[in-house]
Amino acid sequence: MNRKNVVVILADQFRKDCIGAYGNTCVNTPNMDRLAAQSIRFEHSYVANPICSPNRMTWFSGMFPSNHGVYTNGLVKQDDGRTIMHELRRQGYQTASIGKIHFNPYSEESAGKSFESVDRWEQVPEEDGYSGGYFGFDYLELTIGHTLPKAHYYRWFKEHGGTDDMFTVTPCGEVYSRDEICGIRNMPSGLSSSAFVGDRSVNYLRNLRDREKPFFLCASFPDPHHPFTSCYDDYERWKDREVKAPVGEPEDLDQRPAHFKQQFQGSWSRKGVNACKYENGIPKQVAKERTRHTYAMIEAIDRNVGLILDELERQNLMDDTIVILGADHGELLGDHGLWMKGPFLYEGLINTPLLMHIPGISPRVSEGLVSSVDITPTILDLLGFEIPAYVDGISQLPQIEDEGCDVRNACMVEYRNGYDCDVNVNAIVKKEGKFIMYETGEQEYTDLAGDPEEKINAAKQEAYDEAVAEAAKSLLLERLRSKSKGSVQYGHA
Repeated sequence: MNRKNVVVILADQFRKDCIGAYGNTCVNTPNMDRLAAQSIRFEHSYVANPICSPNRMTWFSGMFPSNHGVYTNGLVKQDDGRTIMHELRRQGYQTASIGKIHFNPYSEESAGKSFESVDRWEQVPEEDGYSGGYFGFDYLELTIGHTLPKAHYYRWFKEHGGTDDMFTVTPCGEVYSRDEICGIRNMPSGLSSSAFVGDRSVNYLRNLRDREKPFFLCASFPDPHHPFTSCYDDYERWKDREVKAPVGEPEDLDQRPAHFKQQFQGSWSRKGVNACKYENGIPKQVAKERTRHTYAMIEAIDRNVGLILDELERQNLMDDTIVILGADHGELLGDHGLWMKGPFLYEGLINTPLLMHIPGISPRVSEGLVSSVDITPTILDLLGFEIPAYVDGISQLPQIEDEGCDVRNACMVEYRNGYDCDVNVNAIVKKEGKFIMYETGEQEYTDLAGDPEEKINAAKQEAYDEAVAEAAKSLLLERLRSKSKGSVQYGHA
């Protein structure tokens, strides 16, 4: 039996509408567009959680965050053997991760607890990669955080002539916080973490893998996640250029819960509400600069996606390899005056890019609903392997084989903070509308068909009473279906 290989390409905090194939006419993404032309391009691909670690673990386990245990960033999870990498290794696959995997935290608070914590990687690794096993990956080359001089990326950076002063950033305008800094990295794009992921993924395909075994490779780019910084040569191509305008206006937030306006004014964070930083939101020129840096980072990612695709083609592997490109979540990127991520479940944050190149399946655009919880069971089904009982997701294979078949009528999104502040949120998304319920009892309902820019919260409008009631029922049923399927071990760090 000729078993297909699998390549998963992830970008961090990456919006769907920042790819040319999804309609962006400003940013230049020829390689992702090339992949899209050979793929099923999903228009309705939703996260199970709108922040990093929870949704990454969902991608690779097929479980909702409330079941796999990583319900927020900062939790230390033990490897319980329930990932697609473990499943594929049992079937004889070799498994590798290049870049940012972020299953566990890299914060200073996680020192001594997390394999990915910054303290573990203070020293430059002696080897190019790590072969001790991690959540089913038998080989890893790590980046830690966002352009930090750590782990295998730092080793590669130094070997390619990088110097420590290149990790400094020249701010563009006022610096609001460490997360929100907008500026120019004093390093060339060829030494960025994106270049590392591209170069080392090619090296794995060319030199490290066992040619006698099928492989599962994850190439995961730390960008274009905030802070809003890009390499000086990438930014040079973007300074003063126009960008795609965000959707909505700050006035739209008046119909949403209080934390929306607090985020707009820079006072909200996952650790609590602080003093207002900017009463009228981020200045328009700074907002444009943030988006320019984001586009510059995306174009760097695209070049390195191109290197991976070129290598697969050079080795004649495209006909034997499933290639999936996606994001762990999106980015608000100025929509309604909001930035970054959190319990603000607008489409720019939760409706993410998803391209699937599947040998033997004709390229097309899919309007069917798909959740990140579906990625693991879909891959296993495509490869002909049994889907484990712990998996919450649904295989998308019936829809892949028959575009007239919808396997889902709704996607559930969870959000739960790990701190003693902020509210827990659940949402149910259907093609026609999105219903959001907060633990406070506050509700949102958006008519996605009639209000695609999500300006109006229709939860209290009489005309939508029936739609809201039906959506609330659907959310309750989905929560009951996703009940925990086993104990998980984790602790906060």
